[in-house]
Amino acid sequence: MNLRIGVDFDNTIACYHSLIHREALRRGLIARDVARTKTAVRDSIRQAPDGEDRWRKLQAHVYGPCMAHARLAPGARRFFETCRRRSIPVHVVSHKKARYPHDPTGMDFHSAAMAWMRRREFFKPSGFGLAEAAIHFEATLADKLRRIASLRLTHFIDDLEETLTESCFPKKPEKILYAPHGPSRPLRGVLVLRGWDEITGHIFHA
Repeated sequence: MNLRIGVDFDNTIACYHSLIHREALRRGLIARDVARTKTAVRDSIRQAPDGEDRWRKLQAHVYGPCMAHARLAPGARRFFETCRRRSIPVHVVSHKKARYPHDPTGMDFHSAAMAWMRRREFFKPSGFGLAEAAIHFEATLADKLRRIASLRLTHFIDDLEETLTESCFPKKPEKILYAPHGPSRPLRGVLVLRGWDEITGHIFHA
């Protein structure tokens, strides 16, 4: 099989869990006992009367000015280096708006993400060897799904259950949920793996 692999970006490659928790605490948006996951922080903030607005502003802060502090997901380096050594095409496909409405920072989140990848040598032949043209930030989920379909991928890796279970998700790619904390419910037709080492082992039998 000629592999062509697609990967989501936010909280799949770039991990924000600790960063979001830290910034939410710093802004007084959550209690200290809230779990250090994006979902736990989001759900806690949304309980406030203006919680959705607070959550969106926190996301804008993390995906913009704080983007440099996001971490590469554990084990992802080995995966990308394996793809480079085996000359396997990798496309990053993300539902990531350039800016959020009413974002006070004015930052372009696409540029912040690309700068983060450059600093981690995603595009260097001696690094991960990805092509900048293989990075696709889409304005809507529908655009993301259309992009995945157009790339004729064999596998797609995402941290969001709702993306992989969308009725319009293309049929061909094997759907892999990157789920360090496990899935929230049984998922039909989705392979659930808890980390990048498991993903690398599954795809490359390594």
